[in-house]
Amino acid sequence: ELSAFRWRVAAWSLPASPGIELVDAELAHLYRQGRARWLRVARGKGERTLAMHMWRKRVKDLRYAAEMLERRGSGGSAARLHTLAARADDLGELLGEEHDLAVLAQHLRAEAHDRDGLWHAGRGTRGVLLQAIARRRRKLRRLALRKGERLYARKPNGFMRRLRRA
Repeated sequence: ELSAFRWRVAAWSLPASPGIELVDAELAHLYRQGRARWLRVARGKGERTLAMHMWRKRVKDLRYAAEMLERRGSGGSAARLHTLAARADDLGELLGEEHDLAVLAQHLRAEAHDRDGLWHAGRGTRGVLLQAIARRRRKLRRLALRKGERLYARKPNGFMRRLRRA
C-alpha cells in the first residue's frame, strides 16, 4: 500500500509558485461555513446556545487554517493571514467564554432540582449567579456579533480575492 501511495504522490502536480491556490476551495469552504453560522446567530435562528457553539467551531477551523497558511506565507500574505488568525482567535475566545457560562448556568439550574450534587447553592445565591451570568452572556454575544461582522463582512468570493491579492 505504501508503494502504491508513493507512486500516486509522485504523480501529483503542484503549482510552481507558492500561494494559497492549492487550498483555495477548502479555505473558501471554511470561511463560507463560518459566515453562515455568524449570519444564523445574528438573525436569531435556532437555539441560541447551540448556534453560538457551532459558530465557535467554524471560527476555530478558520483560525487553525490561517495559522497553518501563515507559516508558509511571506510578506503581505503572512501579515494578512496573521491578522485573520488573530481575529478568529479573539472571536473564538469570546464564544468559548459565552459557552462556558451557558454550561455553568445549565448546571446551576439542574442543581436546583438535584440535591445529590457535589456543591449546593441556595435559591437566592443561584438566582443572583444566574442573573450575572445572563448579563455577561448578553454582553459577550453583542461583542462577538460585532467582531464576527468584522471577520465575516465579505462574501466568500470577496474574501478569497483579497487573500489572493496579498
